[in-house]
Amino acid sequence: MRRLPSPTQDVNTVISFSEDFEILSSLGSGTFADVYKVRLKSDDHLYAVKRNRRQFRGKRDRDMALAEVQSMQQLQSVFANTSDENAHKANLEKNCYSLYLLFFHRAWQEDGYFYSQTELCSGSQLDAFGRIVPNMTAWKICHDISAGLSHIHSHGIVHQDIKPSNIFLVANARFGAMCKIGDFGMAGSIGSSGDGQEGDARYMPPELLTSATRHTSSDIFSLGLTLYEIAMEEDIEMPSEGPHWHQLRSSNEPKLPSCRGDNLQLLLQSMTNPDETRRPTADTILENENVNIAGHDVDTFLQDYIKDVEEYDRKEEIRLAEHQTNEQTPRNGQRSTVRSPSLNMLIPAPPTLFSPPAKFIQS
Repeated sequence: MRRLPSPTQDVNTVISFSEDFEILSSLGSGTFADVYKVRLKSDDHLYAVKRNRRQFRGKRDRDMALAEVQSMQQLQSVFANTSDENAHKANLEKNCYSLYLLFFHRAWQEDGYFYSQTELCSGSQLDAFGRIVPNMTAWKICHDISAGLSHIHSHGIVHQDIKPSNIFLVANARFGAMCKIGDFGMAGSIGSSGDGQEGDARYMPPELLTSATRHTSSDIFSLGLTLYEIAMEEDIEMPSEGPHWHQLRSSNEPKLPSCRGDNLQLLLQSMTNPDETRRPTADTILENENVNIAGHDVDTFLQDYIKDVEEYDRKEEIRLAEHQTNEQTPRNGQRSTVRSPSLNMLIPAPPTLFSPPAKFIQS
């Protein structure tokens, strides 16, 4: 196994996924990676570990993994490096924005696979809970992700893959809940080329059809379509191509239900403006009165939602333990798929087999 650079661990520490962690459950599985809920044996704490599904096939694969690690390392610092005094003062006013990113612990290479260990915000893109998101919660999500993007962009980085399944929810004593940005596999420096890596086509801005250059406005566009999806009051399928894909990227689109109000509609359309130069920055969005209010209020909807999912997870683990018949520990003997909170699970849809009771809450 081979250690990759890490900001929080002794550089001489050697870590093994199979020997140093107890695998509790699967949090999700995507095209490129699987994510597990684990317990680190040395400190008995819970974490999330992402394991690439494909072994490194050469220098390019390893360079891409290193780029992801370097982006996460850079973003662990509270402030961006700057010699500009005014910029430094502005940074002091935003010193908590790094809290809106998934905290990165370390990464390593083992048996040709790339692993990364982060805090456990318990995200999964596998399910939908059929809950209608209140207006104030939509503003809250807008605030938290804009704050995270402000931090990312201030470090000269573009995330390039903002979407519901990359936004994670965690309980917070002050605000009830917080939304955090994760998965930096597509991230890169502002102005750099994505080399064909575009993120999820369903949330991709139109300019990436003709240019692979990374720009902060791309993240704003993707956040706009994310808000559109969660603010709809019916199950919609976000298109990855075709006429509807182009329609959502035309002027005066997309359109929200009238109950969402003109303010959210106008903000969303400004974020998804076909002209990338006319989209607001993350800092401009944070100056919006509704965004500011929601960001400093306690969100009971997300708070209750997280509690319901955690209760379901607890009961699921008990059920698996009771049905375990071999000598292995219940968790290692049979890995469950834990239904843990991410924004993707809030998108309105009929409750699935593994969902807790759905709560339809109107604003």
